[in-house]
Amino acid sequence: MSILLQCQCADKYTDENRPYEFGFNIDGEQHRHEKKDENGIIMGEFGFITADGVYHVTVYATDENGNFKILPISSNTKFNKRKITAL
Repeated sequence: MSILLQCQCADKYTDENRPYEFGFNIDGEQHRHEKKDENGIIMGEFGFITADGVYHVTVYATDENGNFKILPISSNTKFNKRKITAL
């Protein structure tokens, strides 16, 4: 005897518009944080240190059409570009 069970779960989200949030931080070396809201807008930032000791940060977001834009770094960004003096 075989039993086949099917379940169709009511879910207001599809894979394209499902909200999420993730991130990591390796102190003084690199970080990334990204968040997608219920409207499909993605906002995030990533940063890393280069061999010359400068920590570079890029902040990005999508517009309502899903196009990614690089945003200027504001003073309230968690990780601003900074010089690391001790490695």
